[in-house]
Amino acid sequence: LDIINRALVKVGQARISSIDENSKGATTIRTVYDQVRDTLMQSYVWNFTKTRVQLAADLTAPTFGFQYRYRLPANTLRVLGIADDTEPTRNYSSSRNAFKHEGEFIYTDVGAPLNLFITQRMEETGTYPPDFANLLALDIALEIFYDVTKGTERYSAIRQDRAMAMRNAKLNHAIENSPEVMAASEWVD
Repeated sequence: LDIINRALVKVGQARISSIDENSKGATTIRTVYDQVRDTLMQSYVWNFTKTRVQLAADLTAPTFGFQYRYRLPANTLRVLGIADDTEPTRNYSSSRNAFKHEGEFIYTDVGAPLNLFITQRMEETGTYPPDFANLLALDIALEIFYDVTKGTERYSAIRQDRAMAMRNAKLNHAIENSPEVMAASEWVD
């Protein structure tokens, strides 16, 4: 509710006391909230959304190409990579093991269990870092702006606030980890 009310204030609307109330702001936000949240979570590798999962091989083998397929957890927003022996010193996506993400499956020649890095949907707003919560409020404000306000005043200011907030959030999340080293490969060389 705090994030939603911040978005409403940004577009010059009154706060709400419940997402279920029958106001223009609440109705509009109910329509866009999940999609805006998921898009923002998928747009960057946020530390609070990263997780490690271990997957069992699916009973149905791939039709061709790879030897195995693995069903992704239902809350997966983005596949970052397969763990291997270089994991402590590399970027999430620079695995030595080839894989393809197709629909709800990962295809690879790596046998079970598959150790995978993903970003997952986090619905509990209490787990959101303040910079992410601020970005989510700004993204919601941008998404609902024209529908709620029927005007163009403030839109540019919200976009500028959003750009600055994203730069700051990326910086904050980047410095929470040790530097990632790109693994040498033919392409990198």
